[in-house]
Amino acid sequence: MLLRGIMVVFGLMSLGNGLYMLVAPGHWFHEMPAAIPDTGPMNPHFVRDVGAVYALSGAGLLWGVFNLTRAYPVFVMVALFYGAHAGLHVSDILMGHLPADHWAIDFSGVFFPAIVLCVVALPSVWKKLNPSHHEA
Repeated sequence: MLLRGIMVVFGLMSLGNGLYMLVAPGHWFHEMPAAIPDTGPMNPHFVRDVGAVYALSGAGLLWGVFNLTRAYPVFVMVALFYGAHAGLHVSDILMGHLPADHWAIDFSGVFFPAIVLCVVALPSVWKKLNPSHHEA
């Protein structure tokens, strides 16, 4: 039940964010309360590219809600995307490409989701949250 809840919440968040990026890249870039312009100039094509990844990640998580016995590889790939995304933010902050206040700004939308998804993707945690999981 907890695993499905995590997948629904992060699936809907990812799908919603991705669709927002695809439909209104300029609005997403300038109006999200995440200081996104700190990352560089607006590039609508690039925002839509990343939006496609978020939308597909969300769709994959939502698919997994109804296919738990087969969802682990999809979940791991989504967790890796979120983890890599968070790692790039960490790198940019440490290298001075993003201001230090991004530790706080990025916590709820970048770091926290990556931590949760990566922890749940650990085989021991996944198996504990999904007793029906079996290795193929």
